[in-house]
Amino acid sequence: MKLTIRKTLFISLGLLAVLVLAALAVSFFRVNRTLTVTGAFEYRTVRPVVAREGGFVAGIPAAPDTRVVTGDPLLILRSEDLDAEIETLEHQLELARLELDALESQGRFESFQARLSAAGMEERVGVSAAREELQRRQYLLNRELYGEGRISRNQLDEVELAHRSLLTDLSDLRSGLDVARARMTEIASSYARQIEMKRRVIQTSAARLERLERRKEDLTIRAAGPGVFLLENPDRLLGTYLTKGSRAGEIVSFDDIDFIGYAGNSDIIRIKAGQKVYFDVDVFRRKVFIRGTVSKIGYKAVSGPAGESLFPVRIEVDNKSFLDRGNELFIQAGVRGEALIVVEEGLSLITMVWEKILDFIDFEVYLE
Repeated sequence: MKLTIRKTLFISLGLLAVLVLAALAVSFFRVNRTLTVTGAFEYRTVRPVVAREGGFVAGIPAAPDTRVVTGDPLLILRSEDLDAEIETLEHQLELARLELDALESQGRFESFQARLSAAGMEERVGVSAAREELQRRQYLLNRELYGEGRISRNQLDEVELAHRSLLTDLSDLRSGLDVARARMTEIASSYARQIEMKRRVIQTSAARLERLERRKEDLTIRAAGPGVFLLENPDRLLGTYLTKGSRAGEIVSFDDIDFIGYAGNSDIIRIKAGQKVYFDVDVFRRKVFIRGTVSKIGYKAVSGPAGESLFPVRIEVDNKSFLDRGNELFIQAGVRGEALIVVEEGLSLITMVWEKILDFIDFEVYLE
């Protein structure tokens, strides 16, 4: 082909335009720098259904794979030993209360009798004291009459003897009154001790019964939070014995799902909370459309899926339209994939080319 000046000019202008467009693209075209971590999806909220008390499964009031709310009964257990212990303790408590009533009634009756006896003794002491006072006055009067010679010595001795007899009787009555009062105090104190001991026994038994009833309430396993109740083989579970602390099922919230990826030493330092993430999942190969955000970074190395030492990265899935456990094509727990984490946004091509040049220069210097 023969080049003319005109053709040469057109070719030069075309090459210049291409160079200008390339310069503009390198200067103004922006790209994102990403890194890839592999991992799998998991449900954010999984509440285990745990037996708080051992017993046989007697009923499943909540149908598996249905939504439940906090407090809904999920499983009802039965413990014959616990029922027998509660029934025995209830009978013992009822008997103790009847004994307390009888003890209080007997105490009131004997205390009343003791008070009545003491009151009778007080009345007799009062009558005897009045008679003794009269007899004493009579004796003093007779002494005066004897001194005046109006009565004989025998008459004076007779009055004196009668007065001494009354003094003896009064002393005996006062001793009997002291005994009656002491008896009254003893009865009150004795029954007070017995009643207090019986009340303590009742309080202890009542507290123990309350603990047993709380244990019986724990035989009804309730939902610890809202979600879908998952239970494997409910028909086989009926009649089986669950030990305390054993896991019978779980409550899962399918509305929130996270992705757990694992990054190496050189990548974890570039990952920060809040970075944008796009997923390439196994069920949708070569389709990157599910968005997410880095929510938590683990700076303590753990054993990765292949046994290597890696750092976990939790990523919250923002686009929830693909969360459907009823459709195998949609995202659910256990689905594996790759998370493309945007570590730097809006980088120009010239910046990336310049970094490559610097890396190449460093590499050449290292070789020298």
